Amino acid sequence: MEADLEPRLLEARRERFFVRSQVKVLRRYRDRQEAAGRPTTESDVRLADLERELRRLDETVEGLRARLGRPHRSVPGPASRLRVMTTHEASCSCGQLRLAAQGDPVRISMCHCYACQRRTGSAFAIQARFPAERVRIEGRHTAYERVSDDGEERTFRFCPDCGATVFYTTGDRPELIAVPVGTLADRDFPPPTVSVWEERMHPWVGLPEGMEHHP
Repeated sequence: MEADLEPRLLEARRERFFVRSQVKVLRRYRDRQEAAGRPTTESDVRLADLERELRRLDETVEGLRARLGRPHRSVPGPASRLRVMTTHEASCSCGQLRLAAQGDPVRISMCHCYACQRRTGSAFAIQARFPAERVRIEGRHTAYERVSDDGEERTFRFCPDCGATVFYTTGDRPELIAVPVGTLADRDFPPPTVSVWEERMHPWVGLPEGMEHHP
């Protein structure tokens, strides 16, 4: 029935996201095994299975989008793999809220303020900022607004199902969208280059060399 197309599309997108994540992880593992001179046969077989499943899910998503009257998005082939690699994909914990950012971030910062510590449940927060026109957001999200320790208005967008924050904006730079780096689940993502609110930094935290420091 047509009424169930939207939930089917959402479920297919969620499944595709997790399979795509598995593909990325397995590719890195296989490359490390290959560099160390270890056999990769088992990894190659598993990777081939996952890539077939990813292609099937790509086709399923595009088919459902077409039935819903959404614009067609071509499934990327081998020739477009380099373009795909420039897309940074973020997701909430349950996969309902997703974000895709094209190209490199304009800033990657690390914040030690108490508000960020409470928001993340960690000792600091790391976020990457992208121009809003290069960001695509899919899924439902709820807003929480607060004033930062610097007096800036900030609007955090989180998944209403699992509660994970996937992006936020600030009143002074509305043209940028900030993405918590952890939502990208990408161990190869570049490190932060700016560190702020260091007066509230935990004494055991170590910082990368060459960072710009702000007390």
